[in-house]
Amino acid sequence: MRRFLVQRWNLAVKLSGTLVALLILQGCANLEEVRDFSNQSAALAAAPQAVDYWVGWGERSKRFDAILNRLPPKNGIKAEGPAGPDSSLTKPQIEAVKSLHALLAAYMTKLGALADDDLVDVSKQVNGLVTNLDALPLVTDEKKKANAAYGSILKLVKLPLSAYRHYKLKELIIENDESIQQLTSILATSLGSVSMFITAEKYSVLSWYDETTRQYPIPANFTSAFQWEKDKRSIVEIYDNKAEAIAAYDAALRKVGEMHHKMATELNSFNTDSFKRLVEELKAAKKEISKAREEYKAAFKN
Repeated sequence: MRRFLVQRWNLAVKLSGTLVALLILQGCANLEEVRDFSNQSAALAAAPQAVDYWVGWGERSKRFDAILNRLPPKNGIKAEGPAGPDSSLTKPQIEAVKSLHALLAAYMTKLGALADDDLVDVSKQVNGLVTNLDALPLVTDEKKKANAAYGSILKLVKLPLSAYRHYKLKELIIENDESIQQLTSILATSLGSVSMFITAEKYSVLSWYDETTRQYPIPANFTSAFQWEKDKRSIVEIYDNKAEAIAAYDAALRKVGEMHHKMATELNSFNTDSFKRLVEELKAAKKEISKAREEYKAAFKN
């Protein structure tokens, strides 16, 4: 009887190893890069600071008040600050754009959650099964083999769930790809409008800086002239950094759409060379998105 059980157990172990290899070859690909790419994309989309900047001129203009208060009136007229660029956006329109950011972020978060390997973990459900192994009428060496085989058997339990998850992930991406292309395109276009607004604000502030200097000339010495140029460069730098950050953010958003479309096309390839190339592209895209997000965060922190 014991010999019969040993033979059956050895057969089960061999079959388990074969089935694990077969299932892997059939497409239970590691979705780690899909998860990480999706999470980075979600974090990118969930940062609409540029949209807030678009309608924040009234608050930003207050930073000039301290300077204006120190300037004496000219011909009885108090010095005025720069005139900010006009924004025709209404509050509902701004909220609508921010809602698109939130929608993209929510979708990519869900995508990342579905691609997370920790999502489907049935270890606790099957751990109890191995506690019965010691009761098997096997010699010590065979018990060791039985315990070693547990890992393979656990994989057998998990892999069909992973395959199903892979299928559902692919289905979700394909189903929503056209909408994601439209969404990322709309958001990128809105960022282009923000960038133009920032450029207009920069030139408005610089024009005010030059005009106010003419009205209140600096002392004719090198130190004052040097400081004037230094201050003007600092103004330009602040705006240029924001413009560059938006350009990077824009490119990252378009990369999200591009890679989503590639996933919709290539996830069907499973563990082929095509899927491997996709994984490498996802890695590169994840780095690009992460870098753009950090640059964007730094540029709009104040």
